[in-house]
Amino acid sequence: MLVLSTESWEFNVDSASSGGKTRAPKGKWVAVIESFSSLMVVPAEVLQDLVNATNGQFNQNYYLYQVSCGVQFQWTITIRGVDYVVDQSQGIINVGRNQCFLAFEAVDAGYDFVLAAPFVRSYCTVYDLEGSMGFSKVLSK
Repeated sequence: MLVLSTESWEFNVDSASSGGKTRAPKGKWVAVIESFSSLMVVPAEVLQDLVNATNGQFNQNYYLYQVSCGVQFQWTITIRGVDYVVDQSQGIINVGRNQCFLAFEAVDAGYDFVLAAPFVRSYCTVYDLEGSMGFSKVLSK
């Protein structure tokens, strides 16, 4: 896919979905990959759909949505017509003592999406210095 900028490797997002609900931008959504962050950043309405699908409850101590450690979900982001899925195996942070949290937070400024560790652990990112990039599913052993 062609990127908007090779400085930060920005790209457009078509839609995001979870729990049977799909959201598309009114204008354009812009995203970047960030391998050093453990939390995915998404628009508030996209996060709310995931929270509803997982019965998440906001935890004031962690400022994250707490979910059952056994919850199952698929969060899908569509980029240039291709679906990329992050499921519970990568999208939940288990802090122990039977406490689990969604590895997602709402955007408050900047990019609409920051695809962080849950996405990076699911897909390899290939950069072409000529101005394009792509994703390939990680193969597990």
